[in-house]
Amino acid sequence: MDAEKPRFVVKMTKVTNPNGEKQTRSVILFDVKNQSYLPNSDIINEILPKIDKEYYEMIKRFHKEGVEKFPKALENFLGNVSKFAIIGEGLKEVLSEDTKVDIGTIKTAITKTEWFHQLIEYIKREFRKGKKENAVKYAESIRQLVELFGLREAINLLHKNGIKIKKTAVLGLCRVAAETPKIKKLIQEGKLKLTIAWELPRLEESEREKIAEKLATKSYSDQRKYLRKIKMNLS
Repeated sequence: MDAEKPRFVVKMTKVTNPNGEKQTRSVILFDVKNQSYLPNSDIINEILPKIDKEYYEMIKRFHKEGVEKFPKALENFLGNVSKFAIIGEGLKEVLSEDTKVDIGTIKTAITKTEWFHQLIEYIKREFRKGKKENAVKYAESIRQLVELFGLREAINLLHKNGIKIKKTAVLGLCRVAAETPKIKKLIQEGKLKLTIAWELPRLEESEREKIAEKLATKSYSDQRKYLRKIKMNLS
């Protein structure tokens, strides 16, 4: 998961072609309420076809090898796609429809992949560190887990693996994972803490980036004061 490249959340869904045929496609998941990052058309046109190609290769492999080797097919898909995107909601549902496998079996197959175990181990390792090795990747990893399993189940999975993280922290990290590349870069450079970044006001991208850049010039305590002042003015 390369935090230097723009990574955004995509949703897997069924779309209807002009000829009336339904096909599974990846689409941009834009969170209006939280003003998540919306990539430009060049990035969208580059990334979405890659995801669709990987998805149909997984389906092809499933039909060839059967449900017993489903985790292997999922392993390739999740491993390849997570290098440039966060797979959002809808994956289990479209997979169930395209493979005729129930959602419970799909969830189990995901948890059997090496990719999933590496994701959990990475989160566990970084959770214990005061200073994250890669704060953006950590946030994106949390968001990926939430997208695949839902908020409640993701928190339960984390708790079962010894990661006693609070719901508010999970929600905050999910917001950071959907931030713009410019804001993520400030986080990577250590100029903006995760706890500051997830409290940025829900404004349009450029306005949010201006605030983040202003915050990055201040000390942590001054960042908190400045952020409170902005929020009071907006209320």
